[in-house]
Amino acid sequence: MKIAIFGDVHGNLQGLEAVLADIIKEDPDIIVCSGDLIVPWPDSLKCWDTVQGMDIPMVRGNQEEGMLTYHGPTPDPVIHSSVRFMPVQFAAKQFNQVHIHQMKELPLTRSIVGPNHQDILICHGMPTNTVKTFSLGIDDKITQELETVQETVIVAGHIHKRWHKHWNGKLLILTGSGGLPLDGQTETVDYLVLTFTKNAWEFTHKAVTYDHKGFIQRILDSDTLTKGGPIAWIMFDQLLTQQDTLTEFFTSYLPLYRDNKINDDDLQGWEQAAIDYLQSIGRWEIVKIFFQ
Repeated sequence: MKIAIFGDVHGNLQGLEAVLADIIKEDPDIIVCSGDLIVPWPDSLKCWDTVQGMDIPMVRGNQEEGMLTYHGPTPDPVIHSSVRFMPVQFAAKQFNQVHIHQMKELPLTRSIVGPNHQDILICHGMPTNTVKTFSLGIDDKITQELETVQETVIVAGHIHKRWHKHWNGKLLILTGSGGLPLDGQTETVDYLVLTFTKNAWEFTHKAVTYDHKGFIQRILDSDTLTKGGPIAWIMFDQLLTQQDTLTEFFTSYLPLYRDNKINDDDLQGWEQAAIDYLQSIGRWEIVKIFFQ
């Protein structure tokens, strides 16, 4: 039995097409998407329609949850007006109510029955939460949640990295990323292959070469960097370097920036914060070239 799992595409159509082409060569029994197929890059809708058109089962990621919140019956003023959510606001205009209904139907987890009762659970972050991850440390609360999982293998994504750990008789694995793998390799995207052999699951992280330069040009030909705002600028720099600078911006830099007095809707303040941050890590002089 062979299973291919990909996720964290984030609207990178070139990356998705390369991953799917390689998966077809692998000829797995099952293909599953582990979420975050959309946002912020310009082809979120095409990525969504491609996966839906292939009837690939999928779990809900935090980006799909953000889209549901944006299009929810009760408007959320933060996600509709905050500068930090401009990438979501930009992508949201691509989707209609048919797409939103499809997203509502996505489960948080999918279970695959494996040979000899060695089943697989697929989620985005954690089985009950799309933004938490067991890969950064397993505390008492995460332990309690994982111990309720009956499956012997748990596959997740979310942080765009390859990772695995044998823990309490379970195999925990991350898929890498099909759109923004934060591993320093700019020309490839990732997915995961699980193969059952000799009474156990074996896993392979596959790196697939894709048209990275073409993808960069696709972004520049769109209005993503304008409509996506300063957060899209930092994510664009991540795409150029495949290093996780956005997490540092939100967790370390922004809380100290100007005593954290930037309002949610202060576009000029957020733009200056992004510029100052990129300058502090020696990246603004490179990134700003793409705005000229």
